[in-house]
Amino acid sequence: MNDKTEELMKLVDAAAQEEVVKADKDLYATIVKAYKDLSEDKNIVSVSGKLNSQINRYLLTHQYKAPKSVVELGQKLQKPIADRWGHVNPMNLG
Repeated sequence: MNDKTEELMKLVDAAAQEEVVKADKDLYATIVKAYKDLSEDKNIVSVSGKLNSQINRYLLTHQYKAPKSVVELGQKLQKPIADRWGHVNPMNLG
């Protein structure tokens, strides 16, 4: 397991501890599965994509209100997804 995976697992774990997340069965199940998949060293891009999709759905259905840990996780997920699809991250242009 590499440093990126470990860092992502810490963020996933932090989000899983939120009562708001535990109350949303779909989001919680996705987060727990993502943690399990990451611990089994599954493809980080695939895991990130699925988790990002569920977080986006949660944000859309909750007027973009979410615990800080969920927002931070969503932001962190953007990097592996953008790298996979070849998007240019303006933060890296400089």
